[in-house]
Amino acid sequence: MFKSIDFENLLKELLDKDEVKPEDLLSIEDLELDNQILFFDLFDIAKVPNLKRLTLKNFKINNYETNIINRVKGLEELSFVGCNIVSKSRLINSNIKVLKFEKTRIKNSKYYCKTVNVEKLEIDDVKKVDIRKLLRYRNLKELILNNTKVKYSTYIVKLMGLNYLNLKSSKYNLALDNLITKNIEFQK
Repeated sequence: MFKSIDFENLLKELLDKDEVKPEDLLSIEDLELDNQILFFDLFDIAKVPNLKRLTLKNFKINNYETNIINRVKGLEELSFVGCNIVSKSRLINSNIKVLKFEKTRIKNSKYYCKTVNVEKLEIDDVKKVDIRKLLRYRNLKELILNNTKVKYSTYIVKLMGLNYLNLKSSKYNLALDNLITKNIEFQK
């Protein structure tokens, strides 16, 4: 049923069952997969029909993984932790509302710029972020950029729906401090 035996074993543990049946998968909305010790083939996540929240730890994200993530239609929250994203394909899943990157290498800065319905973007301990790539985010309400270099940071004011901005421990153009309006809660 599954490509990865580790995935099947994880589901058995989550469901507290000796065998996983297709109807059992309906109750799973959250998955956290750590590829450091175990091996997961992301093809298996497509078999979890009600998956809403997915955390991927220590994955190398190629085109294959990106294309699978794009096909998970119910996915609302996606987190990458300690991943290496080398995919030339872009993340385009329009259902994703919350997108997080933590200690993740992103080779192509355009990787996530087409997930246009994101309401909360959190990037922590990533080398750099080009704000110009985020201008497509019409629904973005919360932007959290910690421990990163923020390129073209003054473009943040062009994110019209933004109401929360956190730039703790990040490097950015200090002119931004004077450009932020009262409508945005700003933590630095």
